[in-house]
Amino acid sequence: MRFSSIDALRTLSIFIMVLVHFTENLAGVTPAIAGLGAPMFMFLSGVSFRLWLNGRAAQQLPDDSLTKIAVRRGLFVFGLGFFFNIVIWLPEDVFNWDVLTLIGVALMGLGVIRHAPAPILLLICALLLALTPVLQQVVDWGAYWYDDYFDPDLTLSDVTLGFLVVGYFPVFPWLAFPWLGFALSTLVFGSRADQFSQTTLRTIGWIGLGGLLLTGLLMLVPLVASLDTSSNTSAARLLRWSMFPASPLYLLGTVSWTIFAFSFAFEWLDRQLPPTRFLRFRQLTSTFSRRSLTAYLLHHAVHLWPLWLLATYQGLETTHYWRQATSVPVAVSLAVAFLVLCYFVFQWLDKTKRPAVEELMRWLTD
Repeated sequence: MRFSSIDALRTLSIFIMVLVHFTENLAGVTPAIAGLGAPMFMFLSGVSFRLWLNGRAAQQLPDDSLTKIAVRRGLFVFGLGFFFNIVIWLPEDVFNWDVLTLIGVALMGLGVIRHAPAPILLLICALLLALTPVLQQVVDWGAYWYDDYFDPDLTLSDVTLGFLVVGYFPVFPWLAFPWLGFALSTLVFGSRADQFSQTTLRTIGWIGLGGLLLTGLLMLVPLVASLDTSSNTSAARLLRWSMFPASPLYLLGTVSWTIFAFSFAFEWLDRQLPPTRFLRFRQLTSTFSRRSLTAYLLHHAVHLWPLWLLATYQGLETTHYWRQATSVPVAVSLAVAFLVLCYFVFQWLDKTKRPAVEELMRWLTD
């Protein structure tokens, strides 16, 4: 069963990532909304996994078959992440540990521990988040980054630490987002297709709203306003809003945002509004949500490959035009044009029954 709220939030996360990546990589400017798309994208992967399990359980699929399919799907996404790094970001960035490798690890892990009680999974998520700033300091996070970009040596220790702590999307803290999505959706939807807890959904929403208010207060208090957040003091590391490295304030804000948006959107779109309202909106978000993996891969290729190819053709360094190819208005216009084109391409794929990455994954893993 599809939920309009999940389709809407996944579409929103894709739109945010497309806009941010086009402006960053083409114009060298990071929009204020940067850092809000990826956490939601990962959180929803855990929610979708819970709903997928419930649907398969209703079909009475054997438990060991569910485990095998889940692990195969995780391996597919994990391998796709490496392929993505090599083909899009060039071979030297194969161990960047992007969103896809993280989601692949999360799915494999959930395939094995999916029967663990939700409170245990929530405790694991809390530990992943709480231990992150400590581990970042212990391993000297900044030593693995150069000019704000992850730049490890191709050694076993650097690759391992990149996977665990210092890469773009390492286990600490990012594994918490898909596993949090799985744990909370288990509390809301249960482990069968006919279970639902309205009280739990609203409690999650209030907790998320409280976290957002606390985040806003921490960003506005005089101590933060007068603090030099560019310094490397303990207070600055705790109170700065930073995605790389993921700071405690950023993690509080993004966790709060994802769980509040999940609760509010589900309550409004799936519980309050009749399914006949906003049909065009629902159809648009369903189209992008079902092709979100394809959209994620495609938008990188569309705006990065021309930069690499043009520079190579002119005999320049491959990344010569990166972050300086055009202006912000042009980059935003290109992002919007890409999304519009994607909508029509995805509609064509649906009408002609042609496969995309999602169909390939199901064909190989199910």
